[in-house]
Amino acid sequence: MVAMGGKRKDTKTEPDQEGEGWDAVRQLAEAAREARARGEIELATAFDDECVRRRAALLERGE
Repeated sequence: MVAMGGKRKDTKTEPDQEGEGWDAVRQLAEAAREARARGEIELATAFDDECVRRRAALLERGE
């Protein structure tokens, strides 16, 4: 957006690891640890797989 002074105001914020995407990755990792502790290996593996997929997507986007 251009303000009256003719300068462009950049509204894009820098991505950080505290954003919603990284929070979801952390929650999946925690869920995997809890499932593994309960002996639910298949569920833990599913959480791990999703965690890896989301982490890769975030890193690919540069977040």
